Amino acid sequence: METHDLPIVLIDDGVRAQAQTLVKVEFAEFGITIDVGIKAEIELVCSRCIETFVKNVDYDHNIVISLADNSWEIDDETLAMGIISVADNTIDIQELVRQLLVENQEMRPLCSEECQGLCPVCGINLNSENCECDDNYKDPRWSKLRNIKIK
Repeated sequence: METHDLPIVLIDDGVRAQAQTLVKVEFAEFGITIDVGIKAEIELVCSRCIETFVKNVDYDHNIVISLADNSWEIDDETLAMGIISVADNTIDIQELVRQLLVENQEMRPLCSEECQGLCPVCGINLNSENCECDDNYKDPRWSKLRNIKIK
């Protein structure tokens, strides 16, 4: 078994993160197993208040490369990622980390469950300021729908 500890910084392609990866390669009777452990600080934007925040995440990914009929076979999920080149005997750990971070991002990340978001009238961040806007504000774009009477 061979183990490598790799620091990775991502700043492009929709991901801003610093990750520490632990890669374990083990040769087995059937082929090779690669276990990748990822601990990352990923920079996200809150879907309510649009403030940037950092979230700590921890992921594990297992890759199995098996030897069958004098050729190498890779599991379908890893093959679809396009991170392994059997011809060059390489694996792109940085791309694997990037894809796992993108794949596991929340659809609507929140800086906290208590986030109050932005005022729909004046747009200030309600987490840090108070506004005097009318609580009964109704968006005029929905006015036609308010007139519909359902029996």
